[in-house]
Amino acid sequence: MAEYIEREATQKKIGKLCKDYGISYGKRYGGFAEHISEITEQVPIADVAEVKHGKWIPDDYMYYRCSECGYEHDTPEYITPFCPHCGAKMDLGDDEE
Repeated sequence: MAEYIEREATQKKIGKLCKDYGISYGKRYGGFAEHISEITEQVPIADVAEVKHGKWIPDDYMYYRCSECGYEHDTPEYITPFCPHCGAKMDLGDDEE
C-alpha cells in the first residue's frame, strides 16, 4: 500500500530540525537544508482524497443506508464494503461514528 506525506508538513519539520541543530535553512546561506527543501518541492505530488468511513444502517424494511450520505440500496439485505454513491469505506462498528 502506498503511503503519502504532506509537503508543507515535511518542510516545516525540516525547518524545525535545522533550527534545533543550528543548521542554516534560508536561501541566503545556501545551506544543506535548503537543498533538501528544493528536493521536496520537486517531488511529484499524488492526487489523493481523504477516505471517508461509514457503516450500513438497516431500516425497518431490511434496506440499508449509508451513514455518510444516506444512499439506500435498491435491494433488501444488500451491502457492499464501500458506498457506491459517496465512496465511504464501510468499516465503522456499531459504537463508532
